[in-house]
Amino acid sequence: TFGDLSRRHGALLLAMSNTAASLPGIVGNTATGQLLASTRGDWALVFRLCAGSLVLGALAFLGSEARDQLLDDSPRGMLSSKLLVAPGEPGGSEEEGNGAS
Repeated sequence: TFGDLSRRHGALLLAMSNTAASLPGIVGNTATGQLLASTRGDWALVFRLCAGSLVLGALAFLGSEARDQLLDDSPRGMLSSKLLVAPGEPGGSEEEGNGAS
């Protein structure tokens, strides 16, 4: 969810995502209708354009790499560093100096 990406900006990310997701449905139908009207009902160009956009998307996906992204102002983001440390180590889930032996 967008709350996992950013507690502070989750609602804004959701609004932007929903807007971006609805635009192709609006623009695509109109553009397809105009393209079909100008080519006298020839669907080949429509399918070529769709295939080309899929290839470009695949190339963009393959050319990218995953990176840590800090979308919040907090220095650690959403993932607590305590999850990455074994119990008993400094910063782990067991409290140090609790008097238990």
